[in-house]
Amino acid sequence: MPIAVNVAAQYGVSAAKVAAMFCVGRVMTGALCMTTASVCLGLGMMGIEWKDAFKKVAGWAALGGVIMVICASLPVS
Repeated sequence: MPIAVNVAAQYGVSAAKVAAMFCVGRVMTGALCMTTASVCLGLGMMGIEWKDAFKKVAGWAALGGVIMVICASLPVS
């Protein structure tokens, strides 16, 4: 996050706005969803192509989804 704050500061974006962007865009599917403005902004500011980000995140998002399904299926006592 400090890197993103420093890059954003060069474009006149405050640290609070960067933090809010990451909070809004940090849902499980937010890392893959190109309709989330914070994802587009964050990738663009860091100079990362979406396809490269997708390759890094897809497996982790799928694993997180499986873990959430398993946890949701556990009985609550």
